[in-house]
Amino acid sequence: MIYKYNSTVYTPVASGKIKHNTLKSVISFCITLTLLFYFNTVLPAQNNFSQVVITVHNCQNTPIANAKVILDETSVSNVITGSEHYSQPTDSNGVATFDSIKNAVYNMKVIKCQFDTLEQNNIIIQADYNNLIYLLPIAYLPRHFFVDSATSVATWKKPMKESKDLPFQDFEDELFPPSGWQKALSNPNTYSSYWFRTNDGSTPSIPVPPGNNYYAISNSELEFSSSYLITPKIDLRGSDSIYLKYQSYYLNGYYHFEDATVMYSTDTLFNWIALHSPEESREWIYDSVDLTAFTNPDSSSFYLAFFADDHHQWASGCWTIDNVLVTYGNANPNGYYVFLDNQLIDYIDHDTNSYTFQSLTYGQTYTGAIKAVYDCRTSESVEYTWTSSYLNPPLNFGCQYTYNTDEILVQFTPPDIVSSDSATNPVSFNIYLDNAVISNTPYQGQPVEDTIMVILDSLTPGFHTIKASALYDLTIYGYPGQTGESVFSDSCTQNVVYGYHLPFHEGWDIPDFNINKWEVYQNGAQWLVDTTIGSPQGAACCKPIDTSTRRYRATLNSYYLNADSIEEGNIFLDFNLSCEVQFPNGWGILELWIYNGTKWNFLKEYTLYDTTGYYNQHCNITNYSKGNVFRIRFNYGGNTPSLGNKWIIDNINIYRLCSSPENLVGDYFWFDSIPGKETYGVKICWDTPNSVKGLYSASNNKEGRSLSGFNLYRKGENEQDYNLYTSIPYNPDSSQYCFYDSYPNVDLHQVYCYKVTAVWEDFEQCESEAAHSQDTPNNNFVCVYVTGNEKSKQSNTVYAYPNPSTHHVIIQSRKPVTEIRILNLLGKLVAVYPVLNKTKVTIDVSKFNKGIYLLKVSSKHEINTNTIIVQ
Repeated sequence: MIYKYNSTVYTPVASGKIKHNTLKSVISFCITLTLLFYFNTVLPAQNNFSQVVITVHNCQNTPIANAKVILDETSVSNVITGSEHYSQPTDSNGVATFDSIKNAVYNMKVIKCQFDTLEQNNIIIQADYNNLIYLLPIAYLPRHFFVDSATSVATWKKPMKESKDLPFQDFEDELFPPSGWQKALSNPNTYSSYWFRTNDGSTPSIPVPPGNNYYAISNSELEFSSSYLITPKIDLRGSDSIYLKYQSYYLNGYYHFEDATVMYSTDTLFNWIALHSPEESREWIYDSVDLTAFTNPDSSSFYLAFFADDHHQWASGCWTIDNVLVTYGNANPNGYYVFLDNQLIDYIDHDTNSYTFQSLTYGQTYTGAIKAVYDCRTSESVEYTWTSSYLNPPLNFGCQYTYNTDEILVQFTPPDIVSSDSATNPVSFNIYLDNAVISNTPYQGQPVEDTIMVILDSLTPGFHTIKASALYDLTIYGYPGQTGESVFSDSCTQNVVYGYHLPFHEGWDIPDFNINKWEVYQNGAQWLVDTTIGSPQGAACCKPIDTSTRRYRATLNSYYLNADSIEEGNIFLDFNLSCEVQFPNGWGILELWIYNGTKWNFLKEYTLYDTTGYYNQHCNITNYSKGNVFRIRFNYGGNTPSLGNKWIIDNINIYRLCSSPENLVGDYFWFDSIPGKETYGVKICWDTPNSVKGLYSASNNKEGRSLSGFNLYRKGENEQDYNLYTSIPYNPDSSQYCFYDSYPNVDLHQVYCYKVTAVWEDFEQCESEAAHSQDTPNNNFVCVYVTGNEKSKQSNTVYAYPNPSTHHVIIQSRKPVTEIRILNLLGKLVAVYPVLNKTKVTIDVSKFNKGIYLLKVSSKHEINTNTIIVQ
């Protein structure tokens, strides 16, 4: 007699020979028959339904809402009447209520996103049933745990709430697609190339930068491809927020374009819908796709796919992905337990992602591990095994730099393990400058408290990072004849600053590039100093010298120029440039470059057609030079040496100018507000420099830049030079200033001329050039004739100044002027200026011949005649 139940076969055996396992099966079968009889014969005669209430809390006794409670009737009770299935989410109080459940035996499962699934089997329901259960949150693992064998420093990344269905995938395993993943073609009749796994997917036309070892790629230069790389099925139900995160390198071809799309499907892979397009980039980038919109009760069957389509166009591009993860965000452990060789050695806080193992022995193998610590549990351990190559570094490392030199003093003490046992002491110390060994210093038995000093010289200007290591003989560790290097000491960074200060002039009066330390590099062309040209004699010139080569080039680099302390104003480069045309159809380009302390920057290109004759070149180099140690470079080159022409450079001037005041005006004033105390004189007004208006947003400004005030210079009628007359402090609330130069500091019937400069100072001082006249922009001064008091204004006296003059003459009248005529001494009319009722007029006499001229100034009812002298 054979009974079959759920594919289990129970077979009677000979009497007296029942084995232990067989006896258990018979007893189980009898119990099953008894339960079947009870549930299907006895209970139906009674009330056969009950209320079931399941309350779900977390480990801190807080209700869990939206947990899914599932009750499945077991096979024990459903042989005769058929199985029942019940499903109910918990409410905000964590309660799932089943009002009418058939009395039977059930298996219960409670599911909640980010919690471990709880299962309880063989629950007998024959009356109202209440149960409080606790769900444990998933203890997510720390990620990317690694120990550097040389430093003994362990590092890791914070845990992330990974989806159980699509955990972190880095394509490092040889199996591709990975377990649960799939690959498919959009049209198998047209395409045959799938996504594939590699750590070098570059092709001649489509380069792929190195990633984190292996990755998945679709590259159309290898073979036409239109394919899907499909993730495992993902259950998004019950998630508050969820994201797809991955690294992407997406590159289109030069002539054709490859489509790259993240797609999704909810009907078992038959229909795909576009969800997201990655950004094209020439480097690996992190990409993220929000999946929160799909976290609904029907999202139990959700697939993602990476779809690459080259549209059957060769070399249309590639799409490369790596480190794929579906996550609910960062997990937040309280901290981490740290283990070494299965022994708990430390606990560290949650915001720390590194740990240094101490006192490890060179050459010994260790296993380190960490566990994330949460409120109710700890995660599984993440381990890493390594063989230690740790050696003790120098200590107390530091360095000192003296400004305007090329030397740095390095100081450190020996490792704290040095002793009289020389076998364990270091042999020497390597000093690194910008990650390259620049010096090796033998260890001479200094005790741990002694300071070892090393001078590094001949350093180039700029920022340099310096560090040290110790070298050891590894014989004592079982490696005879080998040398090991320790981890690095602490490092220091110093800015080396030196060079010629501004202003800088080079005229090559002495025919030697070495005088001002110019560097010359030549390849088929030659820079030299020619003493037969230039003004004064001496200029740098360059021309091809080797006609046997197709290409020629020559470079002229200046020495370092120090503008490190300059924070105010602008820096300019002026020079004379010419080209002696030896071949009218010749060729050859001159380039101007500037080094900003970090890299060479192209500034301007000059061709033969630009420079017929001498040209004065004027370049604003502020953005490359201010606050830096900089250099200039002239590159000369071409492709046909026999047709190259001769370029000439002379009178290089590099200087700084600060922003000047603007809109300078001057006028006579008179008032008698107090009887008997008449006051008259000159009123000088100007505006602040324009750069002040945007002071803290202007290019290359530094914190602390300050306009401190203005210097006013005056020159009397009989004085040859301007003299500092007074200083006016800067007022940040004012953009316009006026100064009254009044009697008795001025005399009647005298001409006074004024200049105004701006003074900038903070760490250093800079005085600007003089402001230009608002009425006569070519003049950086104003002149005013002092007439006297109001009574003198009753006659229409006309004044002309400066007189004599070489450029401009200002004509000032007490009545509005309608016309100005200028005649020579023979009475011949030289110029006529119609005037629209102005009392002050400026005329240009720079093109007049030198001599004496008659000036006729007409007003409405009068004509006044003066003489002016043009020098």
